[in-house]
Amino acid sequence: MQAGEQQALHETIVQHVTDIITVVSPDGIVRFVNRAGQEAAEAAESREAEGSESVSWVHPEDRELTLERRQHLLGGPGRTTTTVLRVRTRDGWRHVETHGVNLVDDPHVRGLLYITRDVEDRARAETLLVRALAAQNVVADLGLRALRSSDVDSVVRDGLAGVAAVLGTTWVTLLLEDRGVLRVHLQVGPDPLPPGRTWTAGAVTQAAVTLATRHATVSDDLDADQRFAVSPEQASQGVRAEVDVPLEGSTGPLGVLMAGTTELRSFGPSDVQFLQGVANVLAGALEREKRERSALVRALHDPLTGLPTRSLFTDRLEHALSRARRHGHPLAVLLVDLDGFKRVNDRWGHGAGDAVLRAMGPRLAACARASDTVARYGGDEFVVLCEDEVTHVGVVRVAATIRRACAEPVLLPDGTSVMVSASIGIAWSVEEGVDADALLSAADAAMYRDKRQGRPD
Repeated sequence: MQAGEQQALHETIVQHVTDIITVVSPDGIVRFVNRAGQEAAEAAESREAEGSESVSWVHPEDRELTLERRQHLLGGPGRTTTTVLRVRTRDGWRHVETHGVNLVDDPHVRGLLYITRDVEDRARAETLLVRALAAQNVVADLGLRALRSSDVDSVVRDGLAGVAAVLGTTWVTLLLEDRGVLRVHLQVGPDPLPPGRTWTAGAVTQAAVTLATRHATVSDDLDADQRFAVSPEQASQGVRAEVDVPLEGSTGPLGVLMAGTTELRSFGPSDVQFLQGVANVLAGALEREKRERSALVRALHDPLTGLPTRSLFTDRLEHALSRARRHGHPLAVLLVDLDGFKRVNDRWGHGAGDAVLRAMGPRLAACARASDTVARYGGDEFVVLCEDEVTHVGVVRVAATIRRACAEPVLLPDGTSVMVSASIGIAWSVEEGVDADALLSAADAAMYRDKRQGRPD
């Protein structure tokens, strides 16, 4: 093949390949572009590519990298680079892979030669893969923390932050159902709504529909979506697209997990699946916390009266004594024993005795002040801790109120009315020192003196 024929062949190939071939001068000006590149330039901006600054076609966020790679090429003849970046096209920004080589010393080129091809599909697939892996890691790590950590609030906070990072949303909100009302448990994002805030959930808001149907809902454009009414909270935060999933508990839905953005956005099946996975982990953690809290309450509260147990009372007494010792303030303990209780048990049975105890719990609690602690001490005995602003007159008044309350008739389930009375012993920390056992022993002794004498100490 003659030299002229070879040159013509090369020119034909260059002009007909689908890859974009450009030559850029050392100062960044496009000196040559083949037909594929020129057609792409005209379609994108209706202007010539030759004579333009090469970096002007590059996405602003990728320009610094582009300039760094150009400087690398200019470091010596024959240097090469391969870079993935975004360039402007008629369809918007697309990912391309460009291979560069320094041919500045080549008399036929005298510049940097770039061969560029579209890799948008590959870049999108890689992005989806990275996001899928990130989503899996978030769910896996969150699940492990939910099993190990006792700090459920921290687990919830990290879960919502993980959703925002993976999905790239502006706000992530956890709403929990509370007696028919949805309330904000936590929201992450700019200027978040405070915990406990009531969420306006009319019958056709997205959150309400998600909770009612117990199925995920997706809206790519809330303003145009006729299925849902925009809630005041969504409107105030400028949410334009949102995906919601239900938080399923063992006995029904607990609430809704929501991810919203201020831009129009399409949420795909993988996004819904990821959000539901996080919701399932959070639901498990919240239910476990509720069970443990209920178990603790049951362990520290008498099931018959609902009052604190002896162990909880003793713990509170010890802390109160420490405060009294530090500040020099007195406190008082009242030990209450129900007289006539054994007679009720013997005549009407233990069910009747239980009814008396159930009635005495709220009565005694009503006699005490808000700062006092009333507990069931054991059997038919109750104990009261008076800590704040304790005076002799005030404590005696509390004892008299308790005595009157205990003397009120108790109606048994069968309609029978029974009556008991109370013997009360009072002990003071200033008299008995700061030892809890000594204080309780003194109150017990005073109670037996009252029982024998028929009057309080």
